[in-house]
Amino acid sequence: MVKLITQNHHIIYDNPEHKQKEVIVKIYKGEHWILTQLQRRRNISEGFIKQVKVWLALNDKNGVDLNE
Repeated sequence: MVKLITQNHHIIYDNPEHKQKEVIVKIYKGEHWILTQLQRRRNISEGFIKQVKVWLALNDKNGVDLNE
């Protein structure tokens, strides 16, 4: 059995100016890399957004709660 590595990922950082509190989620290591790449994107096509929505619709029920 392969042990999957998990990491914490900031969805939102503390920002008192905007009254935002830190939000951190536990995710798999490979997902952390993907999310970091997505957060760095500045130019995003509508086709890309459509594909992500389709992927989410197909995989929404497959998520594993890593806090258990």
